[in-house]
Amino acid sequence: METPSFTPQEPRPGPSYESDVDSMGRPTTSSRAKAKSRRDLGILTLAMFASGIFLLAWGGYELKGAQESSNWPSTQGTIISSRVSKQTRRDSKTRRNVITYYPRVQFKYTVNGRPYTSNRIEFGGTSGGMERVAKRVVNRYPSGKKVNVYYNPKDPQYAILEAGFTWSGLFIFLGGIVFFAVGIICFRSYRRSGKQRGAFGQDQIG
Repeated sequence: METPSFTPQEPRPGPSYESDVDSMGRPTTSSRAKAKSRRDLGILTLAMFASGIFLLAWGGYELKGAQESSNWPSTQGTIISSRVSKQTRRDSKTRRNVITYYPRVQFKYTVNGRPYTSNRIEFGGTSGGMERVAKRVVNRYPSGKKVNVYYNPKDPQYAILEAGFTWSGLFIFLGGIVFFAVGIICFRSYRRSGKQRGAFGQDQIG
């Protein structure tokens, strides 16, 4: 009886993969870059969520106040001062000075014999922008002009010159929605990058 003979075969090569550590067990440059990129994405996610929540809360408060002010009582007041102020900042990209103009209006009024002063024109605030826009607001309220002042009956120290709905409050709220939506997109990307590494949450934010 003949003994069967076998021809030795070379083992099949296993699946190739890219190691995140070198021969000394240290993270490779590629691994460190990926970890840093994921940390940066995590920080961006938190920033977007924080900004979104802040703007949503602020915008909601301003819209609520604007709605309530429609039913506030009014009294006659007087403009004390009215001017345009400017704020200068340095643009990091263009390296040029950017000037933003703001209308500053202060007025006085009396409720139940008690004097008050305020500088709020409307809910949502008058955002800064071009000089001609700020001047337009200031020109509506020159110093010495008699105006109607709408005040909170529960706390008369809170008063405005223009009651009711304002676009600025709505824009603040919509801005919060946009930031929060971007935060969700960033969070999904953060999770996806974690799953690709095989262990979500391995890299901590910070």
